[in-house]
Amino acid sequence: MEPLISDLGLDRLVLARSTASRDGPLDPYQAPESLNNLKPSPKWDVYSFGMILLELLSGRVLSGRELGQWAVPAGSVGEEKNRAVRLADVAIRGEVESREEAVLGCFRLGFSCASYVPHKRPSMKEAVRILDKMS
Repeated sequence: MEPLISDLGLDRLVLARSTASRDGPLDPYQAPESLNNLKPSPKWDVYSFGMILLELLSGRVLSGRELGQWAVPAGSVGEEKNRAVRLADVAIRGEVESREEAVLGCFRLGFSCASYVPHKRPSMKEAVRILDKMS
C-alpha cells in the first residue's frame, strides 16, 4: 500500500512512439489521447486520478470494457447503487454497504474523470469540490 509515482512522460524518450500508439496506452493510468499529443494537458492528470480512484474502490484496474459499461445508464438509482456495491472491493464491501450513496458518488467521480472524452472530464478543482461535498 505504498504509492509509486512514475513515468512522467519519460516513456517517450525510451520507447519508440509508433509502438506505443499502435498498441494503446502503455499503462492503464495514461490518458488515451496522450499518445497522439506531445503537449501535456491537465486532463491527462484527471484521467490518471480517475483510474487510481476506481482502483482504490474496486481493488483492481478496470478494463476499457468496464469503463465503457458504466457509461450506459443502469436504470434506477437503486440499480446503480447495487452496481457500485458489487464493483467495490470485497475487502471494503462490508463497510460500504451502509454508505451506498457515498460509494456511488465516488464511483461516479472516478468514471467521470476516466472518461475517454477529455472535455467530459471535470477539472481537478471540480473533482476536489465533489469530494469535499461527500465528506
